[in-house]
Amino acid sequence: MNTALTVNEAIDALPGIAGKEVTVIGMLKFEFEYFALEHSPYREKRKALPGALHLSNSSLWIEIDMDCHQLDNSYLENLNGKLVSIKGKLYSPDPVMGGSGHLSAWPASIVASAIKRISKSRNK
Repeated sequence: MNTALTVNEAIDALPGIAGKEVTVIGMLKFEFEYFALEHSPYREKRKALPGALHLSNSSLWIEIDMDCHQLDNSYLENLNGKLVSIKGKLYSPDPVMGGSGHLSAWPASIVASAIKRISKSRNK
């Protein structure tokens, strides 16, 4: 898939693109027990459903590809709260746990091979 997706688009397309390499655009959150890509713009962010396990229906848990050594903590800390594009493989949640990431609180995950800051004008 060559076209960059928003987080919402990636989640909506998950059944057809799980396990495939994609590029997803969103706001990076790099905090204690919260390493995620949030949908941007914020006004389009979906709320978690009442009683749902997921913190948000508009975010992806991020894991780092072990071969990607340039994505260290200082680099990620500098990108916290910034608009980024993430290239990586998108995965469906664990069927037993019902979610991805810490406490299975995300609807899907992406294993990042590259994370780059982008300008706001690219996310319309």
